[in-house]
Amino acid sequence: MVHDHITLLIRHLDKIAVREVREAYLYLTHHAATLRDYQCRPGEHGDVDDFRYEQGPEWPFAFIVNQKSLLWYFRLAELRHPAATLELLRQRFAEVNENSKGEITVRIANLEDAKRIAELVFGA
Repeated sequence: MVHDHITLLIRHLDKIAVREVREAYLYLTHHAATLRDYQCRPGEHGDVDDFRYEQGPEWPFAFIVNQKSLLWYFRLAELRHPAATLELLRQRFAEVNENSKGEITVRIANLEDAKRIAELVFGA
C-alpha cells in the first residue's frame, strides 16, 4: 500500500506542468503528514488524480491534481467548515465556486495559495 501511495505521488508530480503548482502540491502533501486528525493519501477516481483528507469513512477535504493548478474541495456541505464560506474564500483566493452538490472549490495556483488554504482549514 505504501508503494502504491508513492507511485501515485510521483504520478501526480509528473502530471503537474507548472513549477508553482508543483511547489503547492509538495507543501500540501508534506503538511498533510503532520495532521493527527486525518488520514491523508493520494488517490484516483477514473482519470481524476486527487489527494484526500479522510476522517473515518468520510473525506471532508480533497484536492484534484491538474496540469496547471490544484482544485481544493470542501466536500461535505452539510458539515460546513467555518472557513468554507464563499464570501471569506473569495476575499482570499482568485477563483472560488460552489457546485450543484453544495461543495465549494478553490483554485490553488501557487505556494502562497497552498499556505493560505492550509492556514484557513487546519490553522497551520
